[in-house]
Amino acid sequence: VEGLAEVRAIITPAAVNAVALVSGGTVVASAGEDNIVRLWNVKSPAVVEAKEGEATAEIEPPLKELKGHAGRITSLAGFSNAPEKLASGSVDKTVRIWNVTTGAQIRAITHGGAISAIAVNATGDKLASVSSDKTAKLWNVADGKAIASMSGDYRAKTDVAKVGRASTLAAARSALAKKDLDAANARKKSEDDNLTKVKEALTKAEEALKAKSEAEVNPVADLKAADEALAKAVETKTNGDAAKKTAETGVTDTAAAVKIAQESLIKAQTALKAAGEDEEKKKVAQADVDKVTAEIASKTEASKAAVENKKTADAAAVKAIADHKAAEAAQKKAVPIAQKAKDEKAAADRTLAASKRSVMRAEKAVTNAADSIVGYDAAHKSEEAAAKLAKDESEKATAELGKGDQGYTSVSFTTDGTQVIVGGLDHFVASFDATNGAAISVYQGKSASQAVISLGDNVAILHQDKTAVVWSTISEWKLARTIDSETGASVFTDRVTAIDFSGDGKLLAAGGGEPSRNGELSIFSVADGKLIRSFKDPHSDTIFSARFSVDGLHIATCGADRFVKVFQVSDGEFVRAFEGHTHHVLGVGWSADGRQLASAGADKVIKLWDFRTGDQQRTISGFAKEVTSIQFAGLSVNVVASCGDKNVHIKRADNGGNVRALSGATDYVYNVGVSADGKTIVAGGQDSVVRIWSDDGKSIVTFLAPVVADVAVDATEK
Repeated sequence: VEGLAEVRAIITPAAVNAVALVSGGTVVASAGEDNIVRLWNVKSPAVVEAKEGEATAEIEPPLKELKGHAGRITSLAGFSNAPEKLASGSVDKTVRIWNVTTGAQIRAITHGGAISAIAVNATGDKLASVSSDKTAKLWNVADGKAIASMSGDYRAKTDVAKVGRASTLAAARSALAKKDLDAANARKKSEDDNLTKVKEALTKAEEALKAKSEAEVNPVADLKAADEALAKAVETKTNGDAAKKTAETGVTDTAAAVKIAQESLIKAQTALKAAGEDEEKKKVAQADVDKVTAEIASKTEASKAAVENKKTADAAAVKAIADHKAAEAAQKKAVPIAQKAKDEKAAADRTLAASKRSVMRAEKAVTNAADSIVGYDAAHKSEEAAAKLAKDESEKATAELGKGDQGYTSVSFTTDGTQVIVGGLDHFVASFDATNGAAISVYQGKSASQAVISLGDNVAILHQDKTAVVWSTISEWKLARTIDSETGASVFTDRVTAIDFSGDGKLLAAGGGEPSRNGELSIFSVADGKLIRSFKDPHSDTIFSARFSVDGLHIATCGADRFVKVFQVSDGEFVRAFEGHTHHVLGVGWSADGRQLASAGADKVIKLWDFRTGDQQRTISGFAKEVTSIQFAGLSVNVVASCGDKNVHIKRADNGGNVRALSGATDYVYNVGVSADGKTIVAGGQDSVVRIWSDDGKSIVTFLAPVVADVAVDATEK
């Protein structure tokens, strides 16, 4: 068509479903309802002479007929880089590539369903086909091998995958809750068994005390009797000693008295002799002699009595000593026997007291175990119900996935060949990565699309409702809002070093603070940017990372004060602190089930913690530099950590084992992120490059640093 004037018309033997220009625009190809591709000369038609009696007609034979399809041909596509090549798609489920110069078929590609439309990229190395089987497929032209198969609305697939992960997680949480309940029941049984044992021990202790109490009676009585006998023997010995001493004194005193009397007798006799014949003196002297003689007799008798008394006292003293020794020996013998009996009774008393305490503790433990079962049973029932609901939702979503799909009817490559655009009867147009078929974006229309046409960075979408829309294939990020004070005063006292969205996307946590002064943590509403909660003194130094738990109930933080801390999102209440790092804690992450925390530190280690108890479970060391951030990989036991050693490391949280290191960075790696399914990992660092890997370690794409033009600064540095 030139200047809107018809140059010529070509009448074909069969209805035409599609046309394409080939051979540099000199040949037009038509796709026939009769399964044949025909090639026609554009500008030089051969006029066929009319038979006698017929009018002259512009009917001409085609330059060539390309035969091979077994069904009507629905679409054609030329190769802009190879004018001699043509691709055709048919309801016979094949795409065929032809050499229009020779008419030979180069290759046949089987799609698997009736072909609705095809497209070839600008470089001619990739071909896309869409089919009534509700799939779009990307092919390598050189060998006809499939690169990728695309189908359905990736948003629905994403939702199905999401509810599938939620179901898997719910099942895992239910299993863990069942494990907790089983453990609680096992503890209850163990405590019941222990209570039975300690009660049996108490009964034995009571019986033992009774026996020891009875066994103590005689030895204690014997000791008492021995003590009394010894006391009596001591008294007797003491009295005997006193009597002996008194008797000895009596003997001495009476002997002395006899001696004095004898001396007095001698004096009296001397006086009697000296009286001579003096009768008066003789009488007096004789009286003295008689008196003294009588005294001597008396005192001699007294002396004899004293001697006898001494003999008696000596004998009594000897007996008392013997009796004392015997009593003392008996008492010494009775003491250890009685003491042993007392000790055994005291031990039995202590055993009984300990048994009573054990019974009290065991009864309390049984009560606690029984009470805990109630909580664990409720938790299990709740998790079990949640798991069933999640499973039902997942199964329903999976069953519904694709049911409403009506298939693709049009396809086109973007001008730069990086994307495949497909449209169909489902009221949406989707874009896919032309390298691997990964879904990129979706434009939701109001009616089925009739055709998609690439226009530079845009795509024109022609709808069946007679409307056309131009859709940009370039994603554009627009600033939604800046979170700050409306009055001009910042809601943050200093730098913001950590941000995280809650799982439902409704909350945004921001952490930071003034170095060496305070840590700061706030939660904002994503919808309007309003401050929902500010946490009072969450850390004593700058916060480096903040992460919502998967269920959104808690938020974990870490910072320069070497602590990991957890708070309740609902009210900001402090839950628990985790201490163990010896340097700044740079990153923290939650396991999917919310039972485990992983932290990364400037002390070159990863630490795993039990959230419920606060116990440190494991330290993973061996890093050459600081570990800067960390995340669990989806529902797995793996953690992914960025490190200053230019690598991203994947480690097993359950045993600390190494999975793999993702290399490629040329400098310090600051941060890492993991997709919800754990299959895609992205990291960036000092080299200003963002790298994306699959979880098997293969590089997906690398985003280089933007080129910055030379910048000049004036002398004022303004």
